[in-house]
Amino acid sequence: MSTSNQAADAPEQPRTTGVYVYGIVPADVEAEDDAVGVDDSRVSTVRHGDIAALVSEISVDRPIGKPADLQAHAHLLDGVARVAPVLPLRFGAVLTDA
Repeated sequence: MSTSNQAADAPEQPRTTGVYVYGIVPADVEAEDDAVGVDDSRVSTVRHGDIAALVSEISVDRPIGKPADLQAHAHLLDGVARVAPVLPLRFGAVLTDA
């Protein structure tokens, strides 16, 4: 007789969101409260040691690549570059989680 864990046997729910990454900055850099990225999403930072990533949540159900998406990506990076060093990531970099 075998027993199984129903939670382990249940199918995983598909992800509906991902994390869009704009660039890497020094850890002391903060995203402005009104900073917006692709799809008008709120931009925040994820810190790790001496660096941080500029990120926003994005729906994985929507295609990326509209001119407005590229403009939002570039606008955010241009704004950050005026006040801090930034290593830009390629347009369209989406990860599963922070």
